[in-house]
Amino acid sequence: MKCIPIWLVICTGLFVSCSKSKEDESTINAAFELIEQLPGDSRLYEQADLVIHNNQPFISATSSEFGNRNSIFLFPLQDGWRKYEQPNQEFVLLTSFNNMFYGIMEFREPYQAGQVSTFRYSYFLYKWINSAFENIARLDFTDHNGLVQAPLQNLRWYKNQGTLQLVAQQSNGTSFLWNLTLERFDQKQEIGNSGLNQVVIPSAAGINFTSYRQINGAFDRLDIVRNYFYNGQSLQTGKEHVFQETLDGSFNSTYLFYAGMGNALYGIRANQLRNLDTDQTIKELSDGLHFQVSNIKSANGKLYMLIGKGDADCKILGVFDGTNFKEYTYSLPAELDPCSRLLDVEEVNGKLYCLLLSNRQLAVVQRSL
Repeated sequence: MKCIPIWLVICTGLFVSCSKSKEDESTINAAFELIEQLPGDSRLYEQADLVIHNNQPFISATSSEFGNRNSIFLFPLQDGWRKYEQPNQEFVLLTSFNNMFYGIMEFREPYQAGQVSTFRYSYFLYKWINSAFENIARLDFTDHNGLVQAPLQNLRWYKNQGTLQLVAQQSNGTSFLWNLTLERFDQKQEIGNSGLNQVVIPSAAGINFTSYRQINGAFDRLDIVRNYFYNGQSLQTGKEHVFQETLDGSFNSTYLFYAGMGNALYGIRANQLRNLDTDQTIKELSDGLHFQVSNIKSANGKLYMLIGKGDADCKILGVFDGTNFKEYTYSLPAELDPCSRLLDVEEVNGKLYCLLLSNRQLAVVQRSL
């Protein structure tokens, strides 16, 4: 078995403690506490994965600035943080399951196909053992064109009735499930074709795939959106919705963000969250507040979104689970940008953890739910 060596770069960031919120403060208005603030980095991370395992944060983050894809994995040891970073290697998924910590790493092997430079892709399941990741299984995928070691898209963990499954899509929009049994990938199960998806949301009820296409015409553009819901048995197809925006600005029925949750499709525009199947408004903001679409994240079967009057005025963290919409004051410690970018969210043991990007520094904050 192959282990990732611990000859890694030692970071200087240490745990930062902040006093807890006063017991008489309302939970909904409690401020976030700073748990970790990692050293600054020249890269701007757009995607990240946060996992809380044994009350400690583990982080993978990816940057694609200037066309260069770079990824890091950050983990705490007793004497500080470590950083693992290698070319063409990326931890695309992390999770804590049954008191064990797992990660999926994508390996990209450059090769020349005629005149085209491309990659072969392999996926490895790692398990955290004695403060290091140990390689315990490998997944090579052959796509619908017979291409061996083809890339997978929209990888997500699906925790279903006490089992851990990996859901992913191939380039034509067909989705598959792999069971992790005895720490191996079982034979894949085809879910069905749900088109090219903007958002994939696993939850306790099943898996939602939001199909999104945009057609640009001479005088307008169309958003064509559909919700697909896998209930653990079959893939259910929702109603297709078509929204239009004229280029002269005279008419616009489109939304800035679309996501299926359960059997319903939802859309978010400036100050509204709406059920697009029933044409009902779930949440309408007032006082000049707007949903910040660039700060919407799906995790834990929910949507998390920042709300404010502008990119420099963040006031609320909204949480929508498909039924209820909750608001939490987005009050960050003084060390952080008050409108730090939201990268990922975890809910563990009654606490809400957020991974933030603040002035090119990664930070983890927490508060009670």
